[in-house]
Amino acid sequence: MRYTAADVATIKDTIQGWVESEKCTLPDLCPALRDDPRDDGKRTRENQALLAELALMFPDRKKNNVIQCAERVMIKHHETATPWTDEQVRDLHRLVEEKGRKWKEIGRDVGHSGAQCSAKYRVEFEARKKSGSFDPEEVKPCIRAFMHLSHASVLTLTSPSTTTLLPPPPRRTTSSSR
Repeated sequence: MRYTAADVATIKDTIQGWVESEKCTLPDLCPALRDDPRDDGKRTRENQALLAELALMFPDRKKNNVIQCAERVMIKHHETATPWTDEQVRDLHRLVEEKGRKWKEIGRDVGHSGAQCSAKYRVEFEARKKSGSFDPEEVKPCIRAFMHLSHASVLTLTSPSTTTLLPPPPRRTTSSSR
């Protein structure tokens, strides 16, 4: 059974009330939001009691299901509540160069979730990507590289924007001595 919008709003409002009254912070309740990768992911007894109290508000649901829904609400709230700084964007690009696309690891280092890092990188990278056809000056090195790597002598560059096709080299025939 899915949670209704009213159920999600109740969970969100309850958690927000706890945070505002300084009973806890979002990372206290949701281990996925913690910065320290060495963190054991356990909640304190006080925080477990708060989540148990939240689960009592939904008697027709299992306690673990309510807690999982609360974690999803907290993660979503955290993602929308924390904007990216210029330094974090620079760190994101540097870490992608160093670690590849290991978004969960990068997220820990940058201070955002792995999904946020992936989406931000895609947006930043796509904005910088050039689209459209190649300029003549961009084509020349590509053809040279192709010729060098394939040892092909069938293409020759006559001008930056055109190529001329030469006849293929003669085939070697092997004489069969039977």
